[in-house]
Amino acid sequence: MGGLGSGNHTRKRGDTLEAHRKVDAFRFRKDGLLTDGWVGKWQWKSADGETNAIDIAGGRSEIVLTYKFRQNGGDWQPVRQTIAILYHACHFGGHQVYFGCPGCARRVRFLYGAGALFQCRHCYDLVYASSREGAVDRECRRIRKLRRKVQSDENIEGAIIRPKHMRASTFEPIFDEIIEREDQLSLAMDAKLMKSFRTLRSAAGSTSKGFWT
Repeated sequence: MGGLGSGNHTRKRGDTLEAHRKVDAFRFRKDGLLTDGWVGKWQWKSADGETNAIDIAGGRSEIVLTYKFRQNGGDWQPVRQTIAILYHACHFGGHQVYFGCPGCARRVRFLYGAGALFQCRHCYDLVYASSREGAVDRECRRIRKLRRKVQSDENIEGAIIRPKHMRASTFEPIFDEIIEREDQLSLAMDAKLMKSFRTLRSAAGSTSKGFWT
């Protein structure tokens, strides 16, 4: 069992949120960790099958995380971190719970283990993976999301069949949007492919015509 930061992890400026372990105030509350006297572990499973874990002493006003951390395959260092728990009154009664980021005091739902301490994404300059996608990647992701809404084949240009339980008035606008987006995506990909072909042909100094002109 590894501690936080096992696996020769190296963080770069502008890393993605998805690349790092995180703790979730909402999940902690749901699972009863934010109760005075609660003691236990929180663990994650890495893609390579390795298990990372931290010890937690829970409470209503703060929690204490205890774990070991290493970077770039160095020696394990013990870490003990206290994190404040903040409450925000909801408009319709009750309270929502957040962490007080140890780095900047922001009220946040998630804290990330991108370094020796858990801090918010602003402190670690983390970004969403989707922000690194190109225009075509983002459009493909949107289309797949729409296809999931109507329980259809997620492959681009795959069959789209209205589910029996779904009203036509709900299905048809989504269907129309999928078709429109796929048409525009096809044009964009054709244009991109044409540009790449012309660039290659120009670099090769070719004067003969290929498949595209």
